[in-house]
Amino acid sequence: MKPAERDKKALELRRAGVTVARIREELKFSSIAMTEKSIARALERQGLGVDPVSVRDLELDRLDRLQQGVWVKATKGDPAAIDRVLRLAEMRMRIAGVAGADETPMLDAFETTLTALNVTDQHKGLVALGRSIASQIDAAKQSMDATALTKALYLGPHLMSVMRELGVSPATRKLVAAPVPEEGTATVSKLDEYLSKQGISG
Repeated sequence: MKPAERDKKALELRRAGVTVARIREELKFSSIAMTEKSIARALERQGLGVDPVSVRDLELDRLDRLQQGVWVKATKGDPAAIDRVLRLAEMRMRIAGVAGADETPMLDAFETTLTALNVTDQHKGLVALGRSIASQIDAAKQSMDATALTKALYLGPHLMSVMRELGVSPATRKLVAAPVPEEGTATVSKLDEYLSKQGISG
């Protein structure tokens, strides 16, 4: 088998869902790395690449091929085939970043927390930072970009730090839930008091 034909076969197998390790065995590549290079060459010949966008396109192409295999049965009313087509459509929308494009679960959760804490304007700096981090995590999830998703993993601890400083931790929930002082008494909230002791300003 010529090198170009071997590369093409490797890509066809990968599109069919065959693992790289299995492709290596079947086409007698010397290593996993050589197998991946072969697939990359085939992608380049087709005007694609190994960047996140091309990987997404490869997955979408794979789903298209799978759908073609059950489409005729689905159009004839086969319940199992219809279910498979619907599942493939859902997967396609997630990969393409269509499904849930307007959803912001992380930001919504952060806003819900702010409402529960009754955070004042004194902490607007922390609030703005938290919103920014939460929005970046949501955007990464919507993009389905591998690099963006990896970066989002590192944003999680930063968001948790912001929330902890705002009083979202077992040690501070009692302070946040403490009764509001009666009129005429000190107006410093328990949350403000806690943050002040920690040397944190909003």
